[in-house]
Amino acid sequence: MMEQAYPMDAPIISGLKTHYHAGEYIEAQCTAPPSYPAPEMSWAINGKGVDTYKTSLKVNEDRGLLRATLSVKLMADAGLFKNPGGYALFVCTSILMDTPAMSADSKVYWSTEPESTEANSDLDSSGDIFRNSNGIAF
Repeated sequence: MMEQAYPMDAPIISGLKTHYHAGEYIEAQCTAPPSYPAPEMSWAINGKGVDTYKTSLKVNEDRGLLRATLSVKLMADAGLFKNPGGYALFVCTSILMDTPAMSADSKVYWSTEPESTEANSDLDSSGDIFRNSNGIAF
């Protein structure tokens, strides 16, 4: 069995666009570097922790190490983009036991421009959405 293996880098955020319109889904993934064991991971938006029912954790094995990815999915609304400048700050943090926390962050902006008629390749084409324990979609 493998001893502990600590990540050497901060997690990486992917899947975010720079601008979102009202009613559009924001979906992002945060992937921690390989480690053993897998780190604890969390999302915060504008300094507030994201409810776990809006997140999904997946852990894959990679040559004896574990690669954790924490996804978040929520709908864009004006209240989310309340920072001066009209942005929302997404922060992903990974913590492995007694090591210092490592974080990555990304700003996304509220779009007041008309929505493009082009297909949005960043959204899940299957139409899948997350549901909380009461079966309510978000």
